[in-house]
Amino acid sequence: MSFDDKYSYKHNRKRLLNLCRGEFWGLSAAFVSFFLSTYANASLPSMLGKLLDSSSKSSSPDNKLRAKAGFIFILGGLGSMTRTLCLGRIEGRLRGSLLKKVMQATLSKDVETIKQHVAVVEDEKEGEKKEEEKKKKGSKAPAASTDPSPSYILSTSVPSTTKTLTSTLPSYVRSLSGTFNATYKLLNISPSLTLYAGILVPAVGVGSVVLSKIKGKQRKKREALEQRAEDIATERIANIKLVKAAGTEDKELSVYQSAVDAGTAISTAASLADGIFLGFLFTSTALTLSLVLSKGGDLVRTGKMTQGDLTSYATYTFLLGAGAAGVAKARGEFKDGVEASGDVWRAIDGGGEGGVKGGEEEEAKDGRIEVEGLTYSYPGGNGRKVLDGMDFKAGAGEVVGIVGKNGSGKSTVAMVLKGLYHRGVQGGKVKVGGVEVKGGKGVKGVNVVMQEVGFVDGTVTENVLYGREDEFGEEECRRVLKVVKGDFVGEGGSEGRVGINGCKLSGGQRQRLGLARGLVGKPKVLILDEPDTYLDKDSKEIVKGCVERARKEGTTVVIISHDADTVRMCDRVVGIDGGKKVYDGNAEGWIEKMERE
Repeated sequence: MSFDDKYSYKHNRKRLLNLCRGEFWGLSAAFVSFFLSTYANASLPSMLGKLLDSSSKSSSPDNKLRAKAGFIFILGGLGSMTRTLCLGRIEGRLRGSLLKKVMQATLSKDVETIKQHVAVVEDEKEGEKKEEEKKKKGSKAPAASTDPSPSYILSTSVPSTTKTLTSTLPSYVRSLSGTFNATYKLLNISPSLTLYAGILVPAVGVGSVVLSKIKGKQRKKREALEQRAEDIATERIANIKLVKAAGTEDKELSVYQSAVDAGTAISTAASLADGIFLGFLFTSTALTLSLVLSKGGDLVRTGKMTQGDLTSYATYTFLLGAGAAGVAKARGEFKDGVEASGDVWRAIDGGGEGGVKGGEEEEAKDGRIEVEGLTYSYPGGNGRKVLDGMDFKAGAGEVVGIVGKNGSGKSTVAMVLKGLYHRGVQGGKVKVGGVEVKGGKGVKGVNVVMQEVGFVDGTVTENVLYGREDEFGEEECRRVLKVVKGDFVGEGGSEGRVGINGCKLSGGQRQRLGLARGLVGKPKVLILDEPDTYLDKDSKEIVKGCVERARKEGTTVVIISHDADTVRMCDRVVGIDGGKKVYDGNAEGWIEKMERE
């Protein structure tokens, strides 16, 4: 089976319906409730007609008929309430299960896969610009094929999938049964009047369909132009420094205004199409209903129908229209939901093979690092070698700098040492503390401080000890915060919250807390990826102090940087260019080499 066949509409629909297998009792209760509410809805117009005829023919109320009507109304209300409750509970359980599976699959993926996905998304953004240019030239652009991000699937695709099963599908069945029931009742009350209405309604339907298509085309044009204006604004604001530096504010305002004006012009046409559609719909519906009721009035006068029958007929006519509209709407929503479920199945099936938690890491004996002939290419990167025969060694307690231009492979070395990158390793051997790093299994005792330090919405302590809360406590947190001069944590101290993704922290504070996290547990190897980012001169002294503290504790420190002051902290510097080692010596020698070039 090909990839396209595996996630075809038919496959996605079958898999969506299979979610019902574990909800037998809940669905059974919902089905019984659905039957009761449908019976009540079907009986309502007839009951209203009978009540009307009873009131007009007799001076005394028919209490038995009223009691029967009241029972049916209460039964319908209880059925609707129970159905909604059962389906709501089922949706909650299904949503929770799918959310967990998608998150589990996402967390089980290796860093390379996620990084590759981000790169593909960036490529697609560039592709969208080219697609826009092709559209302007009249050529047809290929459809995008990039899967949506995990966050989008969690927030949008999963809810859409579960609602399709517990809301859209029941709505479709309810509307369909309502349509058939209304048609049957109309024919039962008056076949001749139904035939008369059947001549008028198709003409109204054809006119509505034609106008609806025109309205839809105008709406799509308007949305495309509005999106174009939004894209222009977003791009210019994101590059405001470029715009200001080039002095093109007036030009960019003119470009944006042109896009807005184009949207305004088509908006008028779209509004006119909307107005014509709604006007036609109201007029034609009112005229059709008037003609049908007028014809029905003639039947009442001739004794072929009662007043109650005509009231029931008018109500069933309304229910027929509502049911038909509901069927059309639910069919479209069901199709969209099935397509959205494909994103969910891809996310779940695309999880890593090793599960969420990797195997137990072997403890590094010391801080020695041995890298021999390391060759690495990103998965899906067309075979381009990011590292090509990389060699270097570091002794225990040594401070080694990995330096080079952007894109030279510096950060990739760090990720390989930590065991986060492994699928793209094509050759060579990496050992840390005498333990080989391979198969996605890292080595215990290796801490890494990323260039972009990540945070969760928790306390300072929770973030500093992140992932190691079972090993260390408040005392260790205070120790490392003291090293990075973490007195900036402010009110609340180490129990103060940092906000979502550390939004309450400045750039320097983020980096210093990242350093504190790296020092937790006195690691055998500490890897610092661009530790000087966001730091001023005083803060760089803190980095220097952290490095000195680590050195005294026997920790091997690997610093990835291109900052001259930071590089000078290193005992030795390894220079990389094009994935190859081009320098191995002292820091001053490298700095002089860079100044000459």
